[in-house]
Amino acid sequence: MLITKKDVEYTARKRIEKLYDFAIRTGDRRYIIEMEHIAQRMDITLPANIKRGYCKKCKTPYRNQVVRIKKNLVTVKCPVCDDIRRFQISR
Repeated sequence: MLITKKDVEYTARKRIEKLYDFAIRTGDRRYIIEMEHIAQRMDITLPANIKRGYCKKCKTPYRNQVVRIKKNLVTVKCPVCDDIRRFQISR
């Protein structure tokens, strides 16, 4: 049986989801770094819920982040490094 690119991508996506779950549960950066490395190596775009679930600067999963909603903009502040990220939302 041949292993196709779809099979490899499916396995990589499942592993990314599992690593994200571990990162959320433990609060450890290494799972986020490994997850990004797999996505980059396999040329996979991370889903929006995973992308928005951790700080891009310090690579820690959001736990007690400060969230502000103003008009159509969501502002998230990382409690560890105080980095601010803004997401546009559609209403």
